[in-house]
Amino acid sequence: MLAYFPQPYPDELLYSVVARYAVHTGQDNQKAVIRDIFGSNSAAAVPDMPSHIDRLISATKAIWRTSPEHIISQNTLAPFYLPFLAPEKADSVVNSMRSAQGGDIHTRAGIAASTIKRPIYFRYCPKCVEEQIKVYGEPYWKRQNQVTGLGFCSAHMTKLINSDVEFHPKSKHLFVPAALVNLTQVVECLVGSSKELQLNKHVEILLNNPINIRLTHWQWTLFYRNLAKHHGLLNGIRADHSAINLLIKDCWHSSPVFALIPFEQPENLWLANIFRKHRKSFYPIRHAMVWVALAPDLSTTEILSQVANYPVQPERRKQFTSLPASDQEVSIKRVLWRNLTIKNPDCGVKRLRILESGSALYTWLYRHDYNWLIQNKPRKSVNPPKNKTDYEKLDSDVLNELVTIKSGFHTLNDRPRLSRTFLLRQLARYSSIEKYLKRLPITREWLEKESESIEDFQIYRLSKVALEMRKSGIELQAWKLIRAAGLKPQKIPPRIYSIIDSLVSEKKLR
Repeated sequence: MLAYFPQPYPDELLYSVVARYAVHTGQDNQKAVIRDIFGSNSAAAVPDMPSHIDRLISATKAIWRTSPEHIISQNTLAPFYLPFLAPEKADSVVNSMRSAQGGDIHTRAGIAASTIKRPIYFRYCPKCVEEQIKVYGEPYWKRQNQVTGLGFCSAHMTKLINSDVEFHPKSKHLFVPAALVNLTQVVECLVGSSKELQLNKHVEILLNNPINIRLTHWQWTLFYRNLAKHHGLLNGIRADHSAINLLIKDCWHSSPVFALIPFEQPENLWLANIFRKHRKSFYPIRHAMVWVALAPDLSTTEILSQVANYPVQPERRKQFTSLPASDQEVSIKRVLWRNLTIKNPDCGVKRLRILESGSALYTWLYRHDYNWLIQNKPRKSVNPPKNKTDYEKLDSDVLNELVTIKSGFHTLNDRPRLSRTFLLRQLARYSSIEKYLKRLPITREWLEKESESIEDFQIYRLSKVALEMRKSGIELQAWKLIRAAGLKPQKIPPRIYSIIDSLVSEKKLR
């Protein structure tokens, strides 16, 4: 049991508190430090989501009246992640942080698999460091400065600076205090927008939330569905992902966090998935970005309260109750249904209902004898075989179409480059042809020979321009040819320069 342990400062990482303990007690042996505090030689110096917290409580209980929940909520980054994890995962993360087995914490919290990576170095605000030294006599590592996506200190409007201390160093038992680091006092002031300040505020409130908040993926699903509905961002009954993507980009286009928004088609990316049924958690800063754009009048507390009021899980469908019918009626209908399925062994339910009397019979059984119908309906529908594609004929047809397309472009006075992709895009069935091109050997070989490379197109443009200049009586000079053909001198390969020399000297192009 320890006789001394420093009290945490406001918003200080537990990592920083342990590092200060080592300085205050004059211990250079890091293994001795972790043995004192955690009663183990294997406890790692993890800044954001540490473990062994119960052992720390046990070692400091005589001088520090606290609890594991208080340390996790006030001195780690766990409160930033927990509201977005499934309740069972959130519980397992907290339990792992309290235990001596913390190797899976980042995996369970989804941090290890996230495309948003943790900071490489500890970050600090020079103004905050100046105030810390003035008030407490020493600097320390603040939690909020280590959240990926935040680039400035909202209290002082100064840019956060990377220290030379790695956030996850190779020396996993080393706790580095801020006091022993060269923290430069060069201040770079910023003019943060109201949106960026609001984003910082969301992060600050999340970090100070109690860790017992448990919200399910279904509750978050309902929140985002209603958020899209409230703003009219629906395409029918589904979220209009393209409109949402444009709106979020418009909100953050001038901010550093714009890099976290996808630039590709939005259908399968996080910004689309966050408005679909949640099957996994999303990095918290991305939640906050959407809140700022679509719910600017709601505080973090109000948003979490709204989410908590939604049903924890989808309502189960009510069990179907069959309508009353006499035994004789039921018996007759069952016989008719069996006869219908025997006469049409290749038909599934959908095709049976198209048959004469099939629809009415199915409806009656569904309403009056549901359980029997479910047990006695065809297990699957046998669809008629589809006509197989004649790829040999398709190969010939596509080739003829491509030849016609190319010859048509050659008659144009000013044509585009006839690249492989360009020629394929002119086909009426471009998507299917592109997909099955490997089964069209003649077409594929023709495209390799006949499609125009960049150099070929440059030669075409130079030859065309040279001919026009000769007709107009303009003296052929290399720089005139290059400019008239629209070529960039720094990107012209040697082969093209030799062609230019040949045209200038009026030699035939080989």
